[in-house]
Amino acid sequence: MGLFGGILKVGGLLVLALVGLGAFLYFTDYAAQGEIVEKGRDAEGQYVVIQPRYVPYEITKHLDSRSADFVCEGYQVIYRLQTGRYTVSDGQGRIVYDSESGLTDLFSPIRCGTLLG
Repeated sequence: MGLFGGILKVGGLLVLALVGLGAFLYFTDYAAQGEIVEKGRDAEGQYVVIQPRYVPYEITKHLDSRSADFVCEGYQVIYRLQTGRYTVSDGQGRIVYDSESGLTDLFSPIRCGTLLG
C-alpha cells in the first residue's frame, strides 16, 4: 500500500489546501472581480453574463427590472464572497449600482445606448 498510500496522502493534502483557501477567501470577504460580457432578455426577464477574472467559466445572473437599466456590457463587477454585496462600475470606475445601498447613476442607461423604462 506504499504507492497508493502516498497518492492518498497527497490527494488529501490538496483537498485540505483547497478547503483552507476557500475558507480564507470567504472569511476575509474576498472581492471577486469580473466583467459583464453579455446583456439580454429571456422568458425570466433581463439577464447579464459575467466572466470572472480568474476562473474559466461564465455566470448568468437575472436582474430585477430596476437594476437591469443600470448595467452595460463591459462594466466591471465586484462580488464580496461572505456578505454577498456586489457593485457594478462603468469604464471610468464610477459605481453605477451597489446592491447594499442601491446607489445608482441615472445617466448610465444613456451611456449604454438605451432609454429609461
